[in-house]
Amino acid sequence: MPDIVVASTGRRHGGRVRVIDGRTGQQLAGPLGAFTAFSGGQGVTLSLADASGDGVPDLVVGARVAGRTLQKVYSIQTGTLLAVLGGPSRRRHRRLR
Repeated sequence: MPDIVVASTGRRHGGRVRVIDGRTGQQLAGPLGAFTAFSGGQGVTLSLADASGDGVPDLVVGARVAGRTLQKVYSIQTGTLLAVLGGPSRRRHRRLR
């Protein structure tokens, strides 16, 4: 598998992610070549981690959505969405009587 570079185009472009082949400099063909991980225009954070335990790094894309931090985990090999992980909301809620 060739080296790849993962890059987010930033906040103004709706959380779009592009994966570039490290050998050729071209965008990868298939589902991970270019996609929008989260809609709504927020920026995203990116990392690689072996979330599936198969010895191959997976792509982890995170964003703040409706006051929560969410992460989506994609298989680098197939482009399949493996998991959606989310933290608790940090918004304060008023107690209703």
